[in-house]
Amino acid sequence: MKDSKSDRFIRDLQKAGLNYEESTIYFALLQKGSKGAFASELASILKTKRTSMLSKLTRLVQKGYIHINTNPQAPRGIKHFIASNPAELFRHKVDQTRQQLEELEKLAQTQGKRLEQLYQRGIEYGPDDLDPFLGPYLKPLLETGWRLIEQDIEKSKISHGFDVYDCTLIPPNAQFIKDSGFIAFSFHHVVDGDNTTINFIIDLLVRRGASEIFQKDIGVKDVRVSKTIIELFNHNYPSLKMEFLFSPHGDFQELSKSAILPINDKIFFLWGEDLRIVSEIAGIIFRVEKVHLA
Repeated sequence: MKDSKSDRFIRDLQKAGLNYEESTIYFALLQKGSKGAFASELASILKTKRTSMLSKLTRLVQKGYIHINTNPQAPRGIKHFIASNPAELFRHKVDQTRQQLEELEKLAQTQGKRLEQLYQRGIEYGPDDLDPFLGPYLKPLLETGWRLIEQDIEKSKISHGFDVYDCTLIPPNAQFIKDSGFIAFSFHHVVDGDNTTINFIIDLLVRRGASEIFQKDIGVKDVRVSKTIIELFNHNYPSLKMEFLFSPHGDFQELSKSAILPINDKIFFLWGEDLRIVSEIAGIIFRVEKVHLA
């Protein structure tokens, strides 16, 4: 049986990139020093088959942990294995790892941004990917440089009585808050003027707004969401004022604007960095829903 000191050496070897069996073989061969050993001898020591031992020794040769020594006393075709000098081996491994890290850092500096752009394009939705309900509202935005990176559709449940179409968009000219939101609640009856339904959705958005902000993990310590009013195209609409606290000793900051638009059988919730972004989405919704603002 191996003693505790041997176990410690074997655990340390596993940290260097070997699995348990490879660590055990290298440690056993290491104790043979420059004399080395044959596969059959190691198989006997470690109580395993010679053929299995040969395949594992071959892997260790490929990894540089051991090398094959030409032993004139060995029968023809029988390989004699010697452990690589551990000091030289680990110095080489450290140099190799350092070089790999330098190459990775260089890759991050030279290609990281390009790879990120490829990734972003890969997760974006094009016009052909849009849900039929969302198409009329989102296609005009995509044509002007907006990007859709998420669309989540939840069909009606008995307890709800409405469908939810939730999208995350990236406006082309956002400065600080890069993404914006577009949520459509689609009912089976007219909700414009139905204050009970409108207030229910507003309360739902208040609860949902705070929890989703915390899920983004952007360093927010606290969030305040309150009901307010916003003016769009000379008309007042319900809105949510979202204030963020980033430091326990700082002040709450309002970093986005939002609007809640009850139109026909739908309630739209829009938010973005500023009034300009919210107005752009609202203008398309009014046009699609054939709302004529005086």
